[in-house]
Amino acid sequence: MLNTSESFREILYRRYRSELGENCVGSPDNPYLRRLARTHFPTERISRICDLGCGTGALLRSLQDLGYRNLEGVDRSPFQVEHRLSGAVRLGDGLNCLEGKDPGSLEVIVTFDVIEHLTRSELLEWAESVSRVLAPGGRWIVHAPNAAGIFGGRIRYGDLTHEICFTGQSLRQLASVAGFKAVQVYEDKPTVHGVLSGVRRLVWEVGRLPFILLLASETGEWRNCVLSQNLTAVFYK
Repeated sequence: MLNTSESFREILYRRYRSELGENCVGSPDNPYLRRLARTHFPTERISRICDLGCGTGALLRSLQDLGYRNLEGVDRSPFQVEHRLSGAVRLGDGLNCLEGKDPGSLEVIVTFDVIEHLTRSELLEWAESVSRVLAPGGRWIVHAPNAAGIFGGRIRYGDLTHEICFTGQSLRQLASVAGFKAVQVYEDKPTVHGVLSGVRRLVWEVGRLPFILLLASETGEWRNCVLSQNLTAVFYK
């Protein structure tokens, strides 16, 4: 029986589950996570990194394998923490974790598939807290649903706890009001790690061209089109 004193979101979070398999993004062997770790993180292996809403810690495990040492991850799902892949993972709330940290105490903060679960007011509170905790030159790495994606609705409405999705423009607005110097937005193209994934990447590159042409015909803008279901954004302090 449902506890009627709990909010809708609390009920779903309490029962939240994620796939645990070799081919899902929750595996440290996932090619996308390896690419993310090599592409968007500082080269200094002593960088202080915190992954908020880290799930089982697959990204943290990938970073450990690359030699990063100062790692921390929190997740509010007991199920995911119980199945953690890294000793850096602990049970906790992301915002509470930020509020307990000193200003400028971290070089990198990660929210992978997290901020789409926040209301607009909560999003601004998180962004301002991230900005406070990051050291000058630090970065906030975000993975979130792309409102401008060709099939972006599959992600936006694929989870009942999703509140919002994003575009490059809305993320630039967020960066401006939260005190970040800049934000770079990247398309989540298929990661090439073999013949089949190489074919998928080729099909993606060719298939996106008609959409770019349509957008250019309407707006006159064709550069920096991010059309994937999800996007990756890096905010710079």
